[in-house]
Amino acid sequence: MQDTTLLAKSDAMSLFRPPIVRSATAALDRSLFSKTFPIAAARVLSPKNIPRIQVQLNKSHEVLNLERRKPVEIDPDPALASKGGKCLLLNPDVKPYDSNTWSKVLREASENDEIKVIPYDLVLDYNYWQYRTYVQNLLFQGRCSDRSSGYNDFIITGRCTGRNPHWIYNGWACRYVTTPRPS
Repeated sequence: MQDTTLLAKSDAMSLFRPPIVRSATAALDRSLFSKTFPIAAARVLSPKNIPRIQVQLNKSHEVLNLERRKPVEIDPDPALASKGGKCLLLNPDVKPYDSNTWSKVLREASENDEIKVIPYDLVLDYNYWQYRTYVQNLLFQGRCSDRSSGYNDFIITGRCTGRNPHWIYNGWACRYVTTPRPS
């Protein structure tokens, strides 16, 4: 039973893989690496309750935990955002209009008018993704068990083991490595 739950959670989080773009253009088009994810967010009605509610939702595993991304965001409603409104981003398996997908903690907070569960569009653009994530998802799509952490490791692995199918991505990887990224 627990294995099934872990598998379902990993499938839900696989939603946040970077977009795989294969184009024959000479320049890297950064706009192709933007991806929007429709998720749910818990609009915290009183900003002083954010830490307490975040701790409770973390215990129930409903807060979205992404690398390099904080789970607290400014409210998407401009009127509430100007007053300091914040939202907690929720996991993709929590649906904003289906209370059956909510935990007991989330339901109770909603019934006590501490939060309101709303739809939220999470946008991850070119600057969010890292080189290592691209290489893992583009070059090693189930083709081999070991995943190299850099371009040099990839070339060395390809030369030593004769994994010729990976050589078709050599030009793309060179262009990506030499493209300057804003700091």
